[in-house]
Amino acid sequence: MHHEPMTREEILWVPVSTRVLQNETSAIMRILSLLLGFNFVVLGTMAGFGQLAPPAVRPTTVPSLAREPAPENLSRFDLDFSGGPPRLLVAAISKATDKHLNVIIPALSAEVQIMPIKVENVTVRDLFRAIQTASARELPVVTATGPGNQKAIQYKNTSLSFQPNSEPVTDETIWSFIVTGPTEEDNAALTEVAKPAEVCQYFQLARYLENHSVEDITTAIQTGWKMLHVDPVPQLSFHKETKLLIAVGPKDQVSMIPQVLEQLDLDATAGLEKLAKLQEELAQLEEKKAGDWQEEAKRKREQIEYVARLQRAREALQTAPKPKAFPRGNNTQ
Repeated sequence: MHHEPMTREEILWVPVSTRVLQNETSAIMRILSLLLGFNFVVLGTMAGFGQLAPPAVRPTTVPSLAREPAPENLSRFDLDFSGGPPRLLVAAISKATDKHLNVIIPALSAEVQIMPIKVENVTVRDLFRAIQTASARELPVVTATGPGNQKAIQYKNTSLSFQPNSEPVTDETIWSFIVTGPTEEDNAALTEVAKPAEVCQYFQLARYLENHSVEDITTAIQTGWKMLHVDPVPQLSFHKETKLLIAVGPKDQVSMIPQVLEQLDLDATAGLEKLAKLQEELAQLEEKKAGDWQEEAKRKREQIEYVARLQRAREALQTAPKPKAFPRGNNTQ
């Protein structure tokens, strides 16, 4: 079916509803185009998660424009050093190079000992590097102390080094002598021995003073400590009114005092000598019968009886059979 083209006047007379419809259609098409474009972007992004990232492009290396360090022109020398503090090493190097070596040595490191060195045709830098390598080692350091003087120990690197204060190194460079490692406090903590707990004990000396003086007893006790090189020696004090010997010191040393007193109990010689002396004095009183001799003679007889009883007790203690020892944990019926 053939239609004639519409004239300009006919186009102008197209109904308004038709033009609105065309405008709405154009708007819908634009919205669809936007939605389709967004979907393509999303799909492309999701697909990228399942693929490996393309290799990164390595940046082109640009030659550095920094200047190369100037070559060191150091004197070479031979050295035969017998060992000693750093100042002697510096003096030996200065003599070998016939040039003064500038080195700063801290006062705390002035007496550090450097090992013997014998080298030929070396520079100062080469020598100092070798000293640092040869002196490097690990030393234990106490980091904490627990009950019973238990120590937590870690190891710390230590070395001797000479560090230049500027580059490049020349014969006029100033060096610093540096010691790294444990301090004196660290070494003291490592060798420190825990001080044993002190005890205070009392010993009754009344019966021992019948035959011995306080000085004799305390001297015997202290002699044993000195022979054992006990330092410091426990303190001893005698209370005259109660005849108590008071001892303060480590338990191991104070526990030796009863051993001394037990041996005094076994000493029959002193008792026999005192008994003989009292009997002699009683005999002289009865012979002279001077003054109130009877009361004095009575006191002598009481003393003789007392000493005789002590002597018999000592002899019984020496001859008494020792109690049978049973192993710990065994039950006897």
